Amino acid sequence: MGVAGRRSSRCNSRLADAERETLLQALGAENGNISKVARRLGISRPTLYRKLELHGLSRKFV
Repeated sequence: MGVAGRRSSRCNSRLADAERETLLQALGAENGNISKVARRLGISRPTLYRKLELHGLSRKFV
């Protein structure tokens, strides 16, 4: 992998970490209420569920 590929990979990893942290903070702030979390983040509930699954945050965390 070239320098650009490694840089892109690190960037993607940092973005994923930031997104996961944002999800966790919003879940905490809204006491796990999915509708409120989605509204707070400006995304649809299906998108929120997809992102939760992507980051390994099952409904057990909600």
